[in-house]
Amino acid sequence: MSGDKNWFSSLTGASRAESVTFGDGSTSAVVAKGTVMVSDKFMFKDVALVEDLKYNLLSVSQMIDEDLEVCFKKNQCKVLDALGDLVFKISRYGRVFKADFDASLASKHRCLVANDSKYLFFWHRRLGHVGFDHLSRVSGLDLIRGLPKLKGDSNLVCSSCRHGKMHAGSHPPLTMVMTKAPG
Repeated sequence: MSGDKNWFSSLTGASRAESVTFGDGSTSAVVAKGTVMVSDKFMFKDVALVEDLKYNLLSVSQMIDEDLEVCFKKNQCKVLDALGDLVFKISRYGRVFKADFDASLASKHRCLVANDSKYLFFWHRRLGHVGFDHLSRVSGLDLIRGLPKLKGDSNLVCSSCRHGKMHAGSHPPLTMVMTKAPG
């Protein structure tokens, strides 16, 4: 819900007389519904424009219905898409979580260089966590049909691969023989 028309990229009038009840018991009418662009890749649909609302309110259940993953921590909340990529962050202020969409909306104007590492991570996960150097080499030789040309940094780290390759410390060597006979 929002009370500011400037947030909406498109609006349609409310079909019936809907109202919202606030915490103090007062009510306000839903004027229209529309979409709010969070970034160039993501938008909220079916957002209500409420007359006297002074703050923008997000519905966690609505984000979950949009196939987003909402992860709350002590000081922040992350909203991730189906691939696990960050859509936006929500910071904590006292007892309230506040989303700052101005930063994410301004970021689409700042991007001047393409970032291939996100695409490289996608194919790394899709092909069973194959090594980044091997993936770049295979894509350059056109050995996999449909795999685009990928270039990657040598310092990329996949957290799943890193955790999968962890192992326990070695056991101290045994100095005495514990068997008495062969077999």
